[in-house]
Amino acid sequence: MPQQQESLLENLIYMHWGVSVVLSLLAYVGLAVVLPQYCAGDSCGLVLRPLVPVLSTMAPFIALALLIPAPLSALRAWKERRLLDRQRNLESIRSLHWKDFERLLGEYYRRQGFKVEENRQGGADGGVDLRLRDKDGLHVVQCKQWQSRQVGVPIARELLGVMVDQGAYGGSIVTSGTFTREAEQFAERNGMELVDGARLERMIMEVRRGKEANPFPPGTAEADGDTQCPRCGSPLVLRTARRGPNAGSEFYGCSSFPKCRYIRPQGRRASDRRTG
Repeated sequence: MPQQQESLLENLIYMHWGVSVVLSLLAYVGLAVVLPQYCAGDSCGLVLRPLVPVLSTMAPFIALALLIPAPLSALRAWKERRLLDRQRNLESIRSLHWKDFERLLGEYYRRQGFKVEENRQGGADGGVDLRLRDKDGLHVVQCKQWQSRQVGVPIARELLGVMVDQGAYGGSIVTSGTFTREAEQFAERNGMELVDGARLERMIMEVRRGKEANPFPPGTAEADGDTQCPRCGSPLVLRTARRGPNAGSEFYGCSSFPKCRYIRPQGRRASDRRTG
């Protein structure tokens, strides 16, 4: 039981501080007012009735315990806002501790309107550091605070496995460094987003200036408002025609090609689809 109470308080710290205030108020009113009135008649069972005086006496203490996370939650949120606002360039981002790097990205996506769930286990993260939720569902993010080496294709394969396992509509790998060509090719084939240090710097600077920075790179299906193939539901990926009269032009193709051969010109939305 103590472990469950500790888990509840910890979770409240990572929620908006108002959640603690509301739960505290509900607990007090429920235990000190509603429960005694409910048990004043014959509605209360024999097991619960003897506990009513005890629970009523404990109501202020339980309410206070639920209220404790509120200032801690507000402090955490302030620190994360300040963490993002004080970044000046890529070098300042690269100087962050790996955990602060994850918090920075969590705050970035939060400002973009996502509901962000951070990995707080302190151990193996199952290939994902942030879980983003919006109207479209789940988008998973793996953070790599790497400067001296490139992020390779094994990391991309790991994240793809998480996407499939958790039913995510998309996945991103964000690094302060760069990616290998193999990782870029794998991500393109499987509809994943790769954010390197240079692009990350632009994203953070745009948010600092109060702009509505697109968390997905220009030219992706997410940026154009479509993420899934209308035929089979697989992610759409940006490709370049290499042969024929349209050689050099970009288009969206189904990631399950050649099983599915759906294509859509870049910039064309769901309301104006074309197949081929």
